[in-house]
Amino acid sequence: RAHHALLHDGLFGNPHSDSMPSRASTDVIASARRAVLEFLDVDESTHDVCFTANTSAAIKLVAEGYSFSRRSACLLSVDNHNSVNGIREYARRRGARVRYMPLDDELRLVGAESFIDAESESGGGLVAFPAQSNFSGVRHPLGLIATAQARGFDVLLDIAAFVSTHAFSLRQWPADYVAMSFYKLFGYPTGIGALVARRSALMRLRRPWFAGGTVLFASVAADTHRLRPGVWPSAAVPNSSCLHARASAANGRSNLGRALAGDAPRMSLEGYRVSWGLAVRLPAPGPGQPQPPFTRTSSR
Repeated sequence: RAHHALLHDGLFGNPHSDSMPSRASTDVIASARRAVLEFLDVDESTHDVCFTANTSAAIKLVAEGYSFSRRSACLLSVDNHNSVNGIREYARRRGARVRYMPLDDELRLVGAESFIDAESESGGGLVAFPAQSNFSGVRHPLGLIATAQARGFDVLLDIAAFVSTHAFSLRQWPADYVAMSFYKLFGYPTGIGALVARRSALMRLRRPWFAGGTVLFASVAADTHRLRPGVWPSAAVPNSSCLHARASAANGRSNLGRALAGDAPRMSLEGYRVSWGLAVRLPAPGPGQPQPPFTRTSSR
C-alpha cells in the first residue's frame, strides 16, 4: 500500500536529470539507500549502496572490477551460489590463483582458517562465501571475515539467503562487500538487489565502463569522459523498484525494519521448525544410498 501511495501521489522521472520529477526520484532513491544502510547497521559515512537487478548483478560488480593479478588469489567455498563461482573466470583471465575451501560431511566449511593462512603466504586477494547456503541452509562462520582480512584478503559475503531470517550487522561482521536480493526479504517487487560496500573497498575496484548517471560529462568528439566521484556504475534498476524498497523500509520500520531486526529470532526459529518438520518426515534412505547430513529423530 505504501508503494502504491507513492506512485499515486508522486511524479517521478529520470534520476539523472534536473527536473522536479527527476529530483523527486533522486531523493527517494537516496532515502532507500539510507534505509538499506540502517538495516545493515551502518551509514553513509562509511558505506555505499549500489542498487542492481539482483544478487548476481551485485556479485558481478565485484568480479569485473576487482584487481586480480598473478600475485593474488580468489578463494571460494565449495558451497557457493553459481554467481559467486563465476568470479573465478575473471580471476583466471588475470592470472590469479583460484582455490576452493572444502566442506565436511555435514556440508560445513572445514579447516577454512588454516586454508586461508596457507594461501596468504603467496599474497592476498578475495575471499567469497555465503553467510547461509542457498543449497543446504547451513550457516557458515562469520568469524572468517576477520580471519581473512587480518591476512590481507578482501571479503565478499553473499547474505541473500541469510538476511531473510536473521539480523545482520556490518559493524559486527565488517565484510568489504555484501551482496543481497530484496525479493527474498519482502517478495514484491522482483528485479532489485544491491551491493553494499565500504567506501574505501568500493574505490579499490576498477570501474571497467561508465554509464549515464556515473559521469560528469562524456565527449564523443574529444573521446574523453570524467567520472562522477563516489558513484559506481551498476545495472539500471526501475525507479518503481527503488520506490518500493523505500516504502517497505519506511512503512515502518514496522514492515522491513521490524521483521528484519526485532522479529529475526522468531523468523529464524520458524524456518528451523518448518525445515526440521520436513526432514523428519522424509523416508529413510534405502540400502546403499547415502545418509542425509542430519540425525533423524522423532517429530517431537
